Amino acid sequence: MKTGYLSSLVFFLVSMICASGSQNTSADLEILLKQFPGEYDNYMQWEHDVEQNVSSASMHEHLHSIFYGPLNLPLFGEHLFYVQQYLGGNPSNIYSQRLYSFTATPEDIVLSFYDFKNASKYVDAQKDPSKLQNLQINDTTHVSENCDVHIHRSSDGVFRGQTLDSCVVVDHQTGSKILIKDNNEFGSNYVSIHERGFDAKTGKQIFGNPLPDILNRTREARLFKGYVAIELSPGNYGLMSNVTLWDVGQKKPVITDKGVKTKFLLEIAYCTYTNGDNVLKIAIHENGFKHDGVVVPVAYSWSQENATQIGINLRYIQAGFELQ
Repeated sequence: MKTGYLSSLVFFLVSMICASGSQNTSADLEILLKQFPGEYDNYMQWEHDVEQNVSSASMHEHLHSIFYGPLNLPLFGEHLFYVQQYLGGNPSNIYSQRLYSFTATPEDIVLSFYDFKNASKYVDAQKDPSKLQNLQINDTTHVSENCDVHIHRSSDGVFRGQTLDSCVVVDHQTGSKILIKDNNEFGSNYVSIHERGFDAKTGKQIFGNPLPDILNRTREARLFKGYVAIELSPGNYGLMSNVTLWDVGQKKPVITDKGVKTKFLLEIAYCTYTNGDNVLKIAIHENGFKHDGVVVPVAYSWSQENATQIGINLRYIQAGFELQ
C-alpha cells in the first residue's frame, strides 16, 4: 500500500511539473510570436566593419532578413513563418528561403526548418502569400531534427537558442562532414545569428564569423530612382540618368551614360539607431578615401526616415532621387 501511494505521488508530481513546463513554454512562445515577425538588417554593424577596415575573416556580410507570418499551412505546424534573406542591400540577391516552424515542448521552444525544393516559385511570398497556399510537404525538404534550434526565454526577456551537438551535414563538393553550430537571439527589436561550421573529425572551423550578426528591426526596402551629375574635369560634365537604388544600403558605382567610369559610388540607406532616431541617408563614396584612418563617405546628407525625396550637392557632384 505504501509503495503504491509513493508511486502515485511521484507520478502526480512529475505530471504537474511537465504540465507547468509546457504552460510556461507555451506562454513564452506566444510572446516570441508577437515580436518575431518583421524585417531585420545589420547595416549598422556592416557599416562599422567597413569603416574600421576589419579583416576579411572578421567582416560581417550585409544581411537583410524577412520573417513573414504566421502562415495558415497546418501540414507544417501551427506556428509557421516564411523566411527570405538577401545580401548587399539588394532584394534580388537572395541567399536563403525557408519555412520556420515553432513548437512549444515541456522543456523548450523548438524551431525547425523546411527547405523548398523549387525556391524560385516562392520568391517574395511575403508580398504575395497566395504563392504558398497550395504548398505540400512534398514540395519541401524537412531539415534534420538534429539541426533544430532549442530556445529558452532568459531572465532579461531575450529569447536565446542553439543547436545541439548533433547537427552534421555533408559537403556536396568534398563529401566531408561538417558540424553546424548555430546560436540565436530574438529580442524585441533585433535578432542575432551566429552560425559556424566545423570539421566533424578534427574540430577545425571551416566557416563562420567570430562574432554574431546583429540585425536590427527595420522596414521593407524602398526603391528610389534618380540621377547623378558629375564634373569629370574642369568645365566637362557627365550625367548618369535613370539610376535605381534600394534604400537598404545598396551601393552603385557612378558611371556616366556615355560609359565614363569614375572613382565614386552612390548609396541610399535607412539607418536605425538604438535611441529610435532613424534617418534616411544618401552618401557619396570615393574609392580608397579615408578620414583619420577610417573608411567613410566623402559626404552624406540625412533626411527624415519616411522621406520620398533625397539629394546632395557638392558642386563637383550632385544627385537627386525620388521614391518609386
